[in-house]
Amino acid sequence: MKKILFSLVVILFSFSIAYAQKQKSQELTDINLSFVQTAKSGTLKAISDKPGYYTLTLEDVGPYISYLSERPNRIKGIVPTEKFIQTWGVGNNSFAANNPNGVIIPALVDGVTNKSTVFYTITLSSPQFNQKQFTVRYIVKLILSQQFFYKHIHFDHVILLIN
Repeated sequence: MKKILFSLVVILFSFSIAYAQKQKSQELTDINLSFVQTAKSGTLKAISDKPGYYTLTLEDVGPYISYLSERPNRIKGIVPTEKFIQTWGVGNNSFAANNPNGVIIPALVDGVTNKSTVFYTITLSSPQFNQKQFTVRYIVKLILSQQFFYKHIHFDHVILLIN
């Protein structure tokens, strides 16, 4: 009788572990990470033959990109910039397949302190990382019928939020 009871407990325990792992796996697939990239400076330049598209070049980028998730998971960490760019197209729901949104938050715009509380929402695509110059270049498109009023803008002390 003890052997049967012990076997039953082991089977139930095994099922509960398998169920918990399945639940944990399901929770992890629903995680939405946000990324924070920093740079000493950057430029946004209109692409002349593609209206609404710009080249965003970040110069002297940080060696790491921070990431975090919302509750309840609260995942956080850092990834080398080069690795982040290399994995852009990896997976079924990659950033290459589904371009992420981004927000550019500069401290200075064309040498003037940025006092604006309005930030533009963009999509980011086609990242290129130059390891020798420590620059990252993206193709940027404004979304939600927004417009930049200049064809060329210089930023200092830039934060790029990517989601």
